[in-house]
Amino acid sequence: MTRNPLVRWYRGSRTLRVLSALALIPLGGMLVFVSLDSLSGYSRIGNLLGIAAMCLFAAWAWWWGERRDRRRAARRPGAGDR
Repeated sequence: MTRNPLVRWYRGSRTLRVLSALALIPLGGMLVFVSLDSLSGYSRIGNLLGIAAMCLFAAWAWWWGERRDRRRAARRPGAGDR
């Protein structure tokens, strides 16, 4: 169990989680618009390398999260069954 009061507040409030997820939609849209404009100045190889780097980062972030979840479940017997 976490001792951080902000984490407990976030996890305990469904409304806060929904509002924070909705607040990220405009931020994601802005990031897409900036990225599309930014990639227009690069060459085709630069675009491919940039997209490959983003895909590799996304794969690494997914792998890291799965690895962390497995390690936490291994430390606490029965907690990984949820």
